[in-house]
Amino acid sequence: MVAKGVTRMFIHNFDTLVTRDYLDTRFTGFETRIEAKMDRRFAAVDVRFERMQGRFNLVYWMQVLTLACVVVPLLRSFLG
Repeated sequence: MVAKGVTRMFIHNFDTLVTRDYLDTRFTGFETRIEAKMDRRFAAVDVRFERMQGRFNLVYWMQVLTLACVVVPLLRSFLG
């Protein structure tokens, strides 16, 4: 009687066991999805960084132009 109960319980639990292959497959799928999501997000960050870099270049050249057009003539007149 006890042996039959244990056998039934073993058979029931055996059907619900998770194998290493099953876990490997699930983790590989999960890892693939996470990597794809990270790649998309990093690509978006790269695009934003390139835009910011262009804006910084613009500000740099605006400062150079300001120096050339305003500060240099003022220095010439002051040192004159």
